[in-house]
Amino acid sequence: AVVGHEIRKPVSQIRRMAKLVKRRAKKLLPDEYESSLGDAVELIIRSTASLKTFSRVTLTLLERDKRRRRKVDVHRVVKNVVALLEPFVGDAHIKLKLDLWAGTPSMLATIAALESVVANLITNAVWALTSQDGKLTGRTVLIRTEMLDDAIRLSVLDNGPGIRDIALDDIW
Repeated sequence: AVVGHEIRKPVSQIRRMAKLVKRRAKKLLPDEYESSLGDAVELIIRSTASLKTFSRVTLTLLERDKRRRRKVDVHRVVKNVVALLEPFVGDAHIKLKLDLWAGTPSMLATIAALESVVANLITNAVWALTSQDGKLTGRTVLIRTEMLDDAIRLSVLDNGPGIRDIALDDIW
């Protein structure tokens, strides 16, 4: 669902730019456009349409089992989300570290809800680290779990620039 959501904007931008390239190239190369660029540009436009469809389907359909409320192994969910997002995090040259409590913490929840929270926090950390104010080297995201009496604390920490120009109340 996170990928489906996050992919919409860049896919729309790629589609818009491909259509712009098509219009401009047709004006600049009226006799050569179809034979030199036409097929490639059309393939990009069709591919973005496919990705948009995939995005819509992904957001609409979640596995039914993940939406059932039950006892959820927090570490298993964290590790599964980390494995799914590893290519995304690696492409951004970010080191992802886990500091998980020695036990097996669980909570009454849905897997889908917990996956969504963890994926969103990791994605936000990646965006913070790759923002204009972000570091170029030494980028790190640390996921930590701790037990506090009968509560689980899940933290996703990064060494990015921090929250600026927005009130903390607006985040929540």
